[in-house]
Amino acid sequence: GAIINSQINCADKSSNDCLLIRWLKLKYSKYAGCKDFFLSPDGGLGTFSKKIATLIANDINTEKENSIFLKTNPDTEQYCPGFKDMTPIQKIAYHSWIFELTAFPESSCKISLKPNAATDVPNGPAVCMYQLELAPSLRSWRSAKFKTKNCAVSADAILTLDGCTGCAFDEYKRHTVANGRPFGTVDANGLQIGKAYWASHNPLTPKKKLMWDSYQACREKNKTAKIKTKCDGSNEWEAPIKFFGRLPRFPLCKTKEAQEQIDQLPPVN
Repeated sequence: GAIINSQINCADKSSNDCLLIRWLKLKYSKYAGCKDFFLSPDGGLGTFSKKIATLIANDINTEKENSIFLKTNPDTEQYCPGFKDMTPIQKIAYHSWIFELTAFPESSCKISLKPNAATDVPNGPAVCMYQLELAPSLRSWRSAKFKTKNCAVSADAILTLDGCTGCAFDEYKRHTVANGRPFGTVDANGLQIGKAYWASHNPLTPKKKLMWDSYQACREKNKTAKIKTKCDGSNEWEAPIKFFGRLPRFPLCKTKEAQEQIDQLPPVN
């Protein structure tokens, strides 16, 4: 808690903590719309990351080594093999990165936006940064097994940063506890099982992956057509493609993508 609420400084410039701070500064400068998931103007954590990091830290303080935010699982082993070697504060940062990756396709990291009442929203309208259900009766069950029921807040509260982040936190934890992993999975037969709430958290099946390139080509060919052409695919496929492409970029994940991020960092002064 003290670290989360303090200014971020590099004491040992050769440490992984300093490497992580340098990366946060790089992301803050590059991602204007979602910069509050990285830093604040005064050099501390941004308001979005501080909120989710505090919820995760409280869970760790309560659950100790049983916290799902400290444990490895098949998803961390696949997408971030370096997770098992991280310190608790580094693991908090990794999970906070997941929430930034989630908020970006849902709302471009905007707290307030017009409710989404589109036909493809099953329990619409979807609201707030993480596009959650507006009515408490539709989402309170997501917190049923937790002492603090963040998804049972009022329709007004879900529209705030605290209410929206709290419910997204509960849903992420609920799914991880129920499935032993935070994301949706594809079984040996290529079928999607254990589906997560957010489209971006559900990896595409092998069949959909094969269709992705042709779908992209169809959209590109017809984007200027006067008559809208039906392409064989879904706009929602883009979210998981980008999500799982970015997920291994966390600089401590010990992946090819993480090393590419490290190589982009400015030299240490």
